[in-house]
Amino acid sequence: MVLALPKGLPTLQSSSSKNWTRPDNVFCTDHTSDSSLSCTTNPALRGPATDHLPILSVLDLEVPIATVEEKHNFRETDWEEFNDHLAIELNKFPP
Repeated sequence: MVLALPKGLPTLQSSSSKNWTRPDNVFCTDHTSDSSLSCTTNPALRGPATDHLPILSVLDLEVPIATVEEKHNFRETDWEEFNDHLAIELNKFPP
C-alpha cells in the first residue's frame, strides 16, 4: 500500500481545541498508485460545523470504449429478396 495523501497534511481541526490532526488517510495499491495524479485537502471547501477537511483526489483512469455490435433488425428485411436468395442457396444442396 502506498500513501497517496502527502505526509504531514492535516485533515481535521478539532472543534474544541482548534488543533490540527490527521486521522484520515488515503491509500493506493502499488497497481493503482501510477493513476493518482494528486491528493490533497482544501480547507476552503469545508462545510459549516464540520471538523474534517474534504480530501480531493485526482485520478488518471483510462475508460475503455465499448464496441457496439451491429444487430439485425428483422422488421426492415426485404422478405421477397431474402426468400429469393434463400431459394438460390438451398438449391445448392441435394433434396
